[in-house]
Amino acid sequence: MLIILPVKILLTGEMGSKSSEFFIFNIVIKNPKYKNLTENDKKILKIASLFHDITKRESMIDKTHPIQSAFDVYHILDKLNIEENEKYKVYYIIKNHDWLEKYNTSENTKNTIKDIAFDLHKDNFFEMASILTEADLKSVTADNKFFKKFEQAYKTGIKNVNEAIFNIQKSSIYI
Repeated sequence: MLIILPVKILLTGEMGSKSSEFFIFNIVIKNPKYKNLTENDKKILKIASLFHDITKRESMIDKTHPIQSAFDVYHILDKLNIEENEKYKVYYIIKNHDWLEKYNTSENTKNTIKDIAFDLHKDNFFEMASILTEADLKSVTADNKFFKKFEQAYKTGIKNVNEAIFNIQKSSIYI
């Protein structure tokens, strides 16, 4: 874990305001849902929380950073000899840490729900992405007002995406 922040500083030249990566990391590990994860999934989510904004410039709106960060992190983890299934999980969690924004701003919510569910239907990918999304929203303001503004949409989104994931899983054909 100690290598992660130095890698970000080397790649971007930035540490982040208020050490935002560590702030989000702390919100993640204090989430009650985090405590129910396996030790391996806790490790995955810690890595994702520290790396999820690696390509994002401070104080800028960047709609492409989730996919770019996911791609870069995948390759960094490859250099660190992280197992393929772990890199895969980190990649999809980071790639989709903005799922709530997609859900809220979509003109076709049904298709967006299906897209999110398809990307995150394996194991507990969606649960981990939701923990990261919540932490990311809570980190915007110290008083959680930003998260509270979207809390109902977050809860509704979780319900809708979980239903879609359930439908994908029950209709999957195992080969």
